[in-house]
Amino acid sequence: MRVQLEGIGIRDKSDLAAVTHPDMSSLIKSKRWRLNIVGFKGEDDQINIGPGREEGAALKIFNDGIDSFNVLRQ
Repeated sequence: MRVQLEGIGIRDKSDLAAVTHPDMSSLIKSKRWRLNIVGFKGEDDQINIGPGREEGAALKIFNDGIDSFNVLRQ
């Protein structure tokens, strides 16, 4: 799943994203990029991955990679 997301990803201009994904483009190609492109954003010491909108390819890849989940209630 991660490799698939990286294949359609763009990174922000943070140093962390540049170091962890040096071959990934940092250019946004259109205003509708969130439909088909995953955003990789450096935040402090971690990468935030934004899979985009509900009807987009990136979110489908992300959701298809979920094997199971547990509902937690307080």
